[in-house]
Amino acid sequence: MRILFLSGGARESTLAYLLERRENVVGVVTPRPSAANRRFEGVIRAAERHGVPVHFVDKENTASVLKELSFDMLLSCGFSFLISKYLASTLV
Repeated sequence: MRILFLSGGARESTLAYLLERRENVVGVVTPRPSAANRRFEGVIRAAERHGVPVHFVDKENTASVLKELSFDMLLSCGFSFLISKYLASTLV
């Protein structure tokens, strides 16, 4: 199963657990860190250490980025933006 990991903060332990179990994490989607908000950096580093692509999103482009990616399951761990019921239904 191809898992797309949506992270909204310091969730690197959850991502590391999945990767250590050799789950098929095909990408990480997260807001871009900024000087004022660095809580995403641990997740980004964990993904990069394991060769998992990181996709940066903001409120305006989340839907278009998700529609471009190929996955079987979304795993949201404190993701920063709402995913509407409509968008979720169009992704499967």
